[in-house]
Amino acid sequence: MMKKIKLFSVLLLIVFCSGCVNYEGKVSIDKYKGMDMEIKYSALEDDGSINTESKDRMARNGFSIDKYNEGNNKGIKVTYQTKNIDKISISEKKDYNLVEMGELTPNGMFTVKKGLFKNKYSSNLIFDASSYLYEYKCNDGTTVDYDSYKKGMNCKKVLVNKLNKDFNFVVEVEGGVLKNNASSVKDNQLTWKLNSDKVNKIEFEFERTNYYNVAIVVTIIVVIIMIILTSIADNIVLRDKTKEREERRRKAKKEAMAERVVTKEKVVKKKTEEKKKEPVDTDLSDMFDSNYSNKKKIPEMDSKLIENGKEESSFRDLYK
Repeated sequence: MMKKIKLFSVLLLIVFCSGCVNYEGKVSIDKYKGMDMEIKYSALEDDGSINTESKDRMARNGFSIDKYNEGNNKGIKVTYQTKNIDKISISEKKDYNLVEMGELTPNGMFTVKKGLFKNKYSSNLIFDASSYLYEYKCNDGTTVDYDSYKKGMNCKKVLVNKLNKDFNFVVEVEGGVLKNNASSVKDNQLTWKLNSDKVNKIEFEFERTNYYNVAIVVTIIVVIIMIILTSIADNIVLRDKTKEREERRRKAKKEAMAERVVTKEKVVKKKTEEKKKEPVDTDLSDMFDSNYSNKKKIPEMDSKLIENGKEESSFRDLYK
């Protein structure tokens, strides 16, 4: 029998182990784009063994794998964490089969439509266990795996295991979702009942704020506002300084004019005082000038001469 067993397929324990009782998947997404995913599957009396090669491969892809025990159930717990789902989102829709986690990287869980302030995300998650419910028997009696069957080998698909059991997959999105196809919704918690014998699509859409872009835009706006306010303040200060300089200039000019007036008044006053102090001109030579015609001064002169005891006729005869 050429059966290729994928140890980290979610349905590994369900199909190949009897008494499987539990499968639980949960995804939690916070408002800052952080995500936690946890998938647990277990079976009664299973030893929960982990293939080292598969574990190393999944670890390189960012998953953590641990043994899981709950009562008598033993199995495997697969976890994955990211602080930003943008790192695992793609631009085009593409199915992300949770059953084939051992073959996947985290990239592709969501499709994202990016915006400046908000991104819209839609899930790509499906739960398809069909490849584990059948054997592929060829005409020569051999049995091949699902991958070989898909490559076109002439083999017949035969149902070997059918489980009429539902399993839970829970998604919690902080702030709620835009739309979904969940089996039930309570507050921000969405629950899907997954059937092992059909393709189950886990569809939901939600938005997340691009806080980094918002911070950049807000910072730019604040810087612009600060520049504008600084410019206005500088203009006001410059205007006040200009006004103050003009006022000082006018005041200085007024004081200078007042000082010149005072100086001029002092000069005039000084000249007036000096003029008053000048001695009376007693030079009488002008009276002998040939052009002298003011004879009214003669009596005055006569009187002065008389007072001085001079001869009265000394000047009088000059004009006879």
